Amino acid sequence: MAVAVLAFAFAASAVAALSLLSLVRLRITFTETRRVEAASAAASRTELFCAITGLANRRRALAWIAANDGAPAAIVISFDGHRFAAAEQALLATSIAERLATLTGGRDLAARIGATEYLLALADEPDPRSLLSRAQAMLRALAPLVDVAGLRVGAALAATQDTPEMLVANAERAMAAEGLDGQASIGVHGPELERAMCNRAGATKGLAAAIADGRIEPFFQPLVELGSGKVLGFEVLARWRDEEGHLRLPSEFVPLAEEAGLVGEMYFALLRRATAEVRGWPVEWSFTLNLSPLQFADEWLIERTARTLLKAGVELGRLELEVSEGALERDFDGARRMIGALRRRGFRIALDKFGNGRTPLCELAQLEFDRLKVDGSVLRDGADRGATFGVIAAAAHYLGVPVVVQGIETRDGADLAQLRGASIGQGFLFGRPDPQTEYFRLEGSLARRAGKSG
Repeated sequence: MAVAVLAFAFAASAVAALSLLSLVRLRITFTETRRVEAASAAASRTELFCAITGLANRRRALAWIAANDGAPAAIVISFDGHRFAAAEQALLATSIAERLATLTGGRDLAARIGATEYLLALADEPDPRSLLSRAQAMLRALAPLVDVAGLRVGAALAATQDTPEMLVANAERAMAAEGLDGQASIGVHGPELERAMCNRAGATKGLAAAIADGRIEPFFQPLVELGSGKVLGFEVLARWRDEEGHLRLPSEFVPLAEEAGLVGEMYFALLRRATAEVRGWPVEWSFTLNLSPLQFADEWLIERTARTLLKAGVELGRLELEVSEGALERDFDGARRMIGALRRRGFRIALDKFGNGRTPLCELAQLEFDRLKVDGSVLRDGADRGATFGVIAAAAHYLGVPVVVQGIETRDGADLAQLRGASIGQGFLFGRPDPQTEYFRLEGSLARRAGKSG
């Protein structure tokens, strides 16, 4: 009996040991499988993505283009990396990847296809002009990181028969052809892009000549106190009078000026012309000009602006400079420094296109603005938009800043803007942009009549 009990116990122990061993083996097998799968995934990712930047590599980029039935356009940018040590190149690659992320649309692909070569493959077919603008944006984005003289950009539109390899190779050939003189430049491949590049070069030359010849003209649109119709000042709007005498609107030439590096000189040309008119205004009237985000890098912006006004006999406090909310999103710290320096010098600051961006209110509270400008569409487009304006007005109240509503065209629109909390209006109701402001100085001016009787 005792022997039987011992035998049973031994058998039970053996079964338990075998079961435990099986569990251990199963766990080891499962762990090993997980490790192999993770290693396989890592190897697969290494084959398709840059380990340093996380961007797609050349293999992944070509596969992506093929999977998207051939991207219709590609932009390649490269720089001379010989003066960077290996560790510096790794840090630089990470910074470049971050910059490219801001330029990539939701359906586009950014890739690192070489040690110093990057690709932007576009999912949607652009027109030649917009493709060149994207290429110029890449050039501007990377210029602060590397020696601009070593930057080269190539752009290509895909032809029907082009394979992914051919599209990228065409962009690379265009880039290589433009790097022979050691200057930052954009090369293009294909007749459509070549024509667009020629047209762009002609327009840039014409704009530069217009700036030099004083053909960037100021037009003035009144800013009006909504309660009384009283004129408070004017926004200065640029017009380009071309050689045929036609006036061209800012949307036609301001992006070109920014891309060609002409926006700073255009600003000062406009400012000089505007001050000639401002000298004859009542001293309580102010005037506003737009600042491009690109001007924040100009270390002489503040002093040149001050000298221009003082030379014209205009007090610095009468100039209000408009900064868009998009400029804050691009470089908040840089914008904060520039805004602070401008205010310390005595200039006024307005935040333009308020509510169109995503800047947190806590960040806006760190800045000092004299006015917030919003587009009148927040009042015109139904009840939901009206509620949106209510939120904007509440934010302005929190910041302690008056609200200017732009684009007011009717008396009802002006009344609604005032009802919602705005105190200043601008738009066709009060006056269209005009090169002269003399009639606003008269008693019973157009703006006053609009303010009283509609």
